[in-house]
Amino acid sequence: MCEKPSAAQRVARALDEENLPRKLESQGVPYFECHTKQGQLIVCSALGHLYGVDSKGRSSRRSYPIWDYHWAAKHLFDRASTRLARWVRVIGSLAANADRYINACVSPDTEILTNRGNVPIAELEGTWPERRVVTLSEASAIPTEHHVIRYHRLEPRLYGSSCVEMKTLSGRRIRATADHKFWSQRGWLRLEKLGPGDKVAVYSAPRLDFLHAKHEALVTIEDVWATLNSFRSKQSRHPHSRYRYDSHEYHEACNLRSEKLSYPEIALRMGLSVRTVRRWLGEGKQPYTVSNPAIEKLRDLGLAPLFLDDEKILPIARLLGATFADGCLSQSSARWYSVCFVVACERSGGADEVARDLEKLGFRGSRHVVTRTGRINGRSFIQQTEQVRCASLALWLLLKTLGAPSGSKT
Repeated sequence: MCEKPSAAQRVARALDEENLPRKLESQGVPYFECHTKQGQLIVCSALGHLYGVDSKGRSSRRSYPIWDYHWAAKHLFDRASTRLARWVRVIGSLAANADRYINACVSPDTEILTNRGNVPIAELEGTWPERRVVTLSEASAIPTEHHVIRYHRLEPRLYGSSCVEMKTLSGRRIRATADHKFWSQRGWLRLEKLGPGDKVAVYSAPRLDFLHAKHEALVTIEDVWATLNSFRSKQSRHPHSRYRYDSHEYHEACNLRSEKLSYPEIALRMGLSVRTVRRWLGEGKQPYTVSNPAIEKLRDLGLAPLFLDDEKILPIARLLGATFADGCLSQSSARWYSVCFVVACERSGGADEVARDLEKLGFRGSRHVVTRTGRINGRSFIQQTEQVRCASLALWLLLKTLGAPSGSKT
């Protein structure tokens, strides 16, 4: 069962022996007939959610509500879903003749590539709703990320399936059921159809042992404040207040004063200015903590402090790498707070990845198509790129604190 007909067609093509399933229709509902070694298969398609939760019985508003619900076909209680009735009828008639399900599985220790790196597929059992797996697009033969929509743990022996181990010349191994399909030079082939000399698609990256990151601070709040206080502007040499202290420093200064130390001695020992110590102890002014909206946003998003074992390290590392390549951190010389994170990408999907990483961190960016003309060695050219821009001071501070270059890189 698939969400839409286009997805059902891809499933049918993968299951058919010759990758040429037959498309049929009944009452305007498309379904696909596949021919396999085990017999004929039918792949149905669905249109949205065919079933929903409805209350049992009907009562007026004067009655006391009874919270008693049950699953029912959506067209029976939702007027906007009346067209789903024929879909339910057609699928029901096809399912009446079904006697088995198709399950193509791999062993629990098989490592798969996800948005969090290589993990054994068994680890997805409790976390699959939050994961995305990297799959090979049949249309473009390009690895792409997709959300996991279901996870099953089955025993092949109970279903009469046999398991086969495939080994490549590079030493890679995988154990899967015989009906599991792999992408080869002859298209999608079942594992039992592959033999010595056949070439299959594998990920080009070498297999690396997983490194357990330590829970160590990579960026602290003080690091971000140091970056913020390093700004200069035409109006003020230090556009941000340096009076950011806590109560512990104040009490420590009071204790040193009780030891008969002078203001300069206290300032030298604590690393404060003499003016600050005089304001605290001589003028009786209590210290206060300055809050900055950009730093508070990093704190709310869980990006400051930032630890090595944080799951957001991967998108941060990709964005940081973009600033060293076709990206930059721009800043206005007249207004220190006017900053922007810019990445220029070719029109091949790179902008989607940058925008997705920004969303993972909690930021929103805008996208623009930029046309640039130039001339090199007497030859004119026109180049189109897609720019992703994020005018967030919080993101700018985070990347700058991590060592990203700002301004012109030429």
